[in-house]
Amino acid sequence: MKFIFHKINKLVVHIIPIKYWMIGILFFGSSVIFLLTFDNYSTLHCVRTSQNQGTCTLMRYSPTKTETLDFTLSDLISARVKRQVGWFEEESFVIMLSTTKGEISINQNSSGSYSEHTRIAEKINVFLADPSQTSLDVKQSSRLLMVFFSVFICLVGMGNLLLSRRVVVSLDSEQGLASIRRKNVFNRDKEEIPLGKLVKADMEKTIDGNKYRVTFVHQNGKRTPLTKDFSNNYKGASKIADEINQFLGVNNQRVSLR
Repeated sequence: MKFIFHKINKLVVHIIPIKYWMIGILFFGSSVIFLLTFDNYSTLHCVRTSQNQGTCTLMRYSPTKTETLDFTLSDLISARVKRQVGWFEEESFVIMLSTTKGEISINQNSSGSYSEHTRIAEKINVFLADPSQTSLDVKQSSRLLMVFFSVFICLVGMGNLLLSRRVVVSLDSEQGLASIRRKNVFNRDKEEIPLGKLVKADMEKTIDGNKYRVTFVHQNGKRTPLTKDFSNNYKGASKIADEINQFLGVNNQRVSLR
């Protein structure tokens, strides 16, 4: 995004990397939504009152809903680990409870290795086979995995916000100077050029011809780009070049593409 301000004997151009800011905000917001949407955990609590009698409660929690399933201990037959493959061919595991009424998954989005899931399944099976155990508590959570992905997405978003550079170009006929200030959160630099050494503002394009940037052309042929990056906004870049050339008094000189 570009803002051009005309003052007495002065031209100021603000070049704001709105695209990178929007990407940063999008990634940052996505990380929060991702964490709130997919963060879930499950608990299984069983109490044995006699050898094969008792109650079990399975609670599955997510930010959008909480499910509670109650069944008797005699309904619970065994537990096993089920392998499943995701959209990107990634492998994950789910603990399935075999009951007299069918199979029940403890958690659809749990994180952890196969051995960890196997350990939990064995703990359930040992409880079922050992009448001396009076209670069972199992918890599965996807929070570690969700937090990892959310932090990664958040860092990408914050990187776009913090590293993108805002550029301010100022031409002052009273001081006879053109200045280029580039800054982000971590770095800022300023470049000053005497107006008398400038011939015009020109436009450069990438090899494929799809992106552009504005550059100062010096009398000795040296070129100083206003921005490090190219943009696909031809109209915006052309307007900046035209305004600078008009300020320099070379508005009749056609802006060329290199």
